[in-house]
Amino acid sequence: MKFYQKISLFLLFIFLAVCAIAQAEVKFTPGVDLRIRHEFWKNITDVENQSKDNRNYFRTRYRFSGDLQFSDSVDIYTRLTDEFKDYTYYPNSQKGLKFDINETVIDNLYLGVKNFAGLPVNMRFGRQDLLGQYTDGFLIADGTPLDGSRTMYFNAAQLSFHPNETNIVDFVYINDPKDDSFLPIINRMDGNQALNQTDEIGYLLDWKNSFWKNSSFETYYIYKTEDDDGGKLAQAQNSNIHTLGVFNRYEFDKSLALRTQFAYQTGSYGDYERQGWGGYVFADKTFDMQFSPKLCAGVILLSGDDPNTNTNEGWDPLFSRYPWMSELYNQSYNNETGTAYWTNLRMYRTQLQLALTKKAKLTAMYNYLQAMDNPPASATIAFGSGKNRGHLPGLRLDYAFNKNVSAYVMGEYLIPGNYYDKASDPSLFTRVELLFKF
Repeated sequence: MKFYQKISLFLLFIFLAVCAIAQAEVKFTPGVDLRIRHEFWKNITDVENQSKDNRNYFRTRYRFSGDLQFSDSVDIYTRLTDEFKDYTYYPNSQKGLKFDINETVIDNLYLGVKNFAGLPVNMRFGRQDLLGQYTDGFLIADGTPLDGSRTMYFNAAQLSFHPNETNIVDFVYINDPKDDSFLPIINRMDGNQALNQTDEIGYLLDWKNSFWKNSSFETYYIYKTEDDDGGKLAQAQNSNIHTLGVFNRYEFDKSLALRTQFAYQTGSYGDYERQGWGGYVFADKTFDMQFSPKLCAGVILLSGDDPNTNTNEGWDPLFSRYPWMSELYNQSYNNETGTAYWTNLRMYRTQLQLALTKKAKLTAMYNYLQAMDNPPASATIAFGSGKNRGHLPGLRLDYAFNKNVSAYVMGEYLIPGNYYDKASDPSLFTRVELLFKF
């Protein structure tokens, strides 16, 4: 983005803020949270014991936030974030990994207006999180996938029209550059943190309604542009992507619900035509018995690209490159299509959750992974000739000490199939987290 465009956007934000706070009585609500994680990786990006990706490290993220409320309908919210990592082990090929406290960023900064001019219209302008608001997280979740879970923000303008209780229509404009070129960065020492593979721009038109009893229906259209990342992975060509999709959650009763989603993609991938599709079907069942078991079972389907055609059939995850299916396999795409670039996948998933006590929760999962198409050509990882990606079990234990302090420990283990080379080895991911939130 050019300098004068940045200045124009900044002046517009200031103008809107001044208009909002005129004759207002200000209330300030502060917030702070500290997240400490220990993670261990083994073979998770290359399924190979002679590995260059093994690591053992701590990661610490702190965030300071503040909400200036000028009335019940107008506020300005901001949040500062930093995450640093302390490596206790990494392979010789990654000696650059070290302990370094740097880059405090403006994680959120937006102006929110509810019921603008007395109309059923809400607006939000600026840097903001969108996770959980659209497509059940299937396509709109993380605007900054390459920095992991440090930040998930979008640079966005959001307009929401809610004429009645059963209808909400949203329009969202998104502008997410390759690195942070909009707002100041504090104490960055070694170059810009990569946030995306390329500069990305998107438009979302979303309609939610509940016309039918026990049903939540959502339909959407997303247009996204991606630049050429100069590499050989999934964003190696300039792209224009049109995505039309529907989501529905139907409750048969208070204990049983069915979630379904399907989306179809067209557009271009360089000089090639694009045609991809993706979706899922899940049943959620709760049981009225000891430990209050919750069972979730279903299948996720994401189309894969056939390199022998003049069309790119691979699914583009748009703005959902985050570990919504698996922390381990989120990284396993690193040498295939790019970190968390979910595509070419058929995942059969079963998950059981038990409330052991009022404070402790145990979740067990099992995933059987397949590919929809053959493996891609790669110079960094050895693929096989089959479509069985492997078996992926996992376990997680959550514990809430009180409303301000919580923790969990988790692990995932991949047993690779014939999608990978015969010499491939199992992968392991473990994490322990402690979270303080005030």
